Amino acid sequence: MKKFEFARRTAACLAYLMMMQADSVGLMTFDTKVREFLPNRSVHSHLGVLIDALDAAKLGGETDIGSVLTSIVPRIPRRGLVVLVSDCFGDITC
Repeated sequence: MKKFEFARRTAACLAYLMMMQADSVGLMTFDTKVREFLPNRSVHSHLGVLIDALDAAKLGGETDIGSVLTSIVPRIPRRGLVVLVSDCFGDITC
């Protein structure tokens, strides 16, 4: 199994586990900029939307983890947990 497929499955499993605990889950895919952003939802039908977005995600080239993470802070309306699924090959300076 390739790293990208493993990352998609890991994200889907974590989303499923969190939603089974009645937590809301969102998704953001990115490379040098945000490619997909799904806001947090806790309804069970949202899991299908998340999985479809993960299936549609494509590998990009370069990544800019630091600037993308800095840019999403205003999109997180309240306290929460951010899980980064990445190989972390890239400069993470902000």
